[in-house]
Amino acid sequence: GVNSITFNGQAGNDTINISAFTPSFPSLTVNGGVGDDIVNFNGNITFASNANLDVDLQNDDPSPGVDLVNFNSGANVILSGTGTATVKVSRNITFNPNSKLQVANGDVNLEANQQASATSGNFVGVRMTTATITTTGTGKISVKGKGGNDTPTPAHMGLRLTASTINSTSAAAGAGTITLNGTGGTGVNQNRGVQFDNSASAASVTGDISITGQGGISTTSSNQTGVQIGLASSVVSTGTAKITIDGTGGQGTSSNTGARFSDQFTKVTSAGGDIKITGHGGPGTTVGNHGVSVAFGALVSATGGARITLDGTAGGSAVAGSGSNTGVIVAQVDTDSAKVTSDSGDILITGVGGSGGGGGNIGVNVNSTAIVAATGSANITINGTSGAGGGDDCYGVDFESGGLAGTAVTAVNGNINVTGTSVAATGLRQNRIR
Repeated sequence: GVNSITFNGQAGNDTINISAFTPSFPSLTVNGGVGDDIVNFNGNITFASNANLDVDLQNDDPSPGVDLVNFNSGANVILSGTGTATVKVSRNITFNPNSKLQVANGDVNLEANQQASATSGNFVGVRMTTATITTTGTGKISVKGKGGNDTPTPAHMGLRLTASTINSTSAAAGAGTITLNGTGGTGVNQNRGVQFDNSASAASVTGDISITGQGGISTTSSNQTGVQIGLASSVVSTGTAKITIDGTGGQGTSSNTGARFSDQFTKVTSAGGDIKITGHGGPGTTVGNHGVSVAFGALVSATGGARITLDGTAGGSAVAGSGSNTGVIVAQVDTDSAKVTSDSGDILITGVGGSGGGGGNIGVNVNSTAIVAATGSANITINGTSGAGGGDDCYGVDFESGGLAGTAVTAVNGNINVTGTSVAATGLRQNRIR
């Protein structure tokens, strides 16, 4: 029988449609060649055991053109055994509703707009809408995306999941890991590195989850968040899988937070693997350039001895209007309390306030009914250092009610240690701990 199929697009702009194949696909390689190429996956496409999918449109020619790949609605691309799936394009990869890519013991490697000279245009690097990427065995999932550069338009995210799932389902040792990396492009606003929304999720049992995001760059834009998990979305370890999230806010005016978790039912939870969240606020010229923000009812929670580490460094810039940039903020802000909880694994929160002369550059801020709680033997350690800029109210650590009852830091059998440092040289109320 046929063991492999190779398609060579050569010169010109090609549209290549790959549809259902009976009984099953052998290994498939698609070479786009010179020109701007589109590859579409349609219908149910099942590969033979150990067969590979190679749609690397970046290695075809020194000038491969502007290429994109679509997993169209209802496309189910299934590989088994050690079969790998590689998709690399110079523009974007789109998973449309009810599409799926699945491997077992072979890796998934998706890359969009990763070449040295980024592609211009109004697009998200890797966009998933009501779609799924799954590994059922030892196959690793790696997704890298960079948004387009288009100054008049917004939301050029590196990686965006809407009501979609990326998961590793094996509970065995050596199960596939999940690595997501997104970089925002340039545009008006919301050029985020990685965004989960509308109940999107990354989930694993034993394979570690790593999410890294870099916000875009535009001096007049806002909301250039590095990693944003919101609208009831989740990052979940149901076993020993560790969760690592690292976000860096982009350049702009306001709300360029490093790592932001918001809204009711949004959660980062683990049943045994440590959770580490790191955020660096962007160099915004006004307010809200936090390092790590847990707010609007979001939850960060660990059980089974898993530890939680929140490490945030606020951004901002050395101008009079740059202020209220907090290293780590856990806040209600709305009707639902934000929470950071653990049963037996320690909670460590470290924050450094931002620069700027606008004041309110706090190291760690817990306010407005927010809760940090150790429900069993876990210890809580909070270390906060204020920003060094001017202005008032640059506290090391700040606990406040916001006019609402319920703000709390509590432990049952563990210790609570709070250390605050204020380094602001000028201004009023520069308390170490308030």
